[in-house]
Amino acid sequence: MPLIEIVGSSQPSLDRPFRSAVETPVLGELFEGPIVEFRGWFVTERSGTKIEIARNGSVVCSLEIDQVRPDVREVFPEASERCGFLGRASIEGWSENLFEVRAVFPSRAAVSLGSIRARRMWREDADRGSPPFVSIVIRASRATPEASASVESALGQTYPHIEVLVVGHPEQEVRGFGSRGVRSVEAEEKGVARLNNLGIRRSVGDFLLFLGQEERLVPNAVQSAVDAFRNHPEAGIVVVDGDSGFAAFRRSAFETVGVFDAAAGDPEAELIARFGESYPVLRQA
Repeated sequence: MPLIEIVGSSQPSLDRPFRSAVETPVLGELFEGPIVEFRGWFVTERSGTKIEIARNGSVVCSLEIDQVRPDVREVFPEASERCGFLGRASIEGWSENLFEVRAVFPSRAAVSLGSIRARRMWREDADRGSPPFVSIVIRASRATPEASASVESALGQTYPHIEVLVVGHPEQEVRGFGSRGVRSVEAEEKGVARLNNLGIRRSVGDFLLFLGQEERLVPNAVQSAVDAFRNHPEAGIVVVDGDSGFAAFRRSAFETVGVFDAAAGDPEAELIARFGESYPVLRQA
């Protein structure tokens, strides 16, 4: 699931008779999902004053100053008992959003209380101290030289932080890779969508690649996908076209997009199109 990171915050110093504070959000704060919460207080003698929140220049919500704040009255005795405000606004798109918080008087005159800059980020990007883990899911129904070659291509990746799963009906030849860390997941499921979805459930990677038993990866495939996600943190999927093409999916995006559709004629193409409706799709040659 995407998170929202607060990347900038500023508040002006107001002269009497006004006093104010935007207490949240603060620099570095993270929010779940697409909503930012705004909390603060404003001291004024003018009745009918409201708080407006504008996103990228357009007003997105108007708030009443109706929250009870005895802590503010202890410091400013002239403050009304209800001098606090609380509201929420959604972030728009994947570029940085600028939120402006202002007090608006009945005359429509306004006083700026602060500005907030926010951007989306992915949960796995919140912990940059450890490299992302990648799951390679290989569908198999019989032991063939092609299946073995597919597993070998996965094991031969230059990027070290991977796991390899063979799902479906791997025979003895494929199970022999267990000594090299390959996991075999036997299942009654049949078809690309059902086997891929099983791989999603049984894997743990931050990113996932799906292969048929006849498909192979070039040695730097996973590394190139990881680099692409790092350089384009807004992307939900990386699609590499060509003879050795593949698609790498961001696990957290499955929470909102859903998984492979068994009723689709081409489950992978259908899922890529569905990803594109919600998140940027990065294509490489």
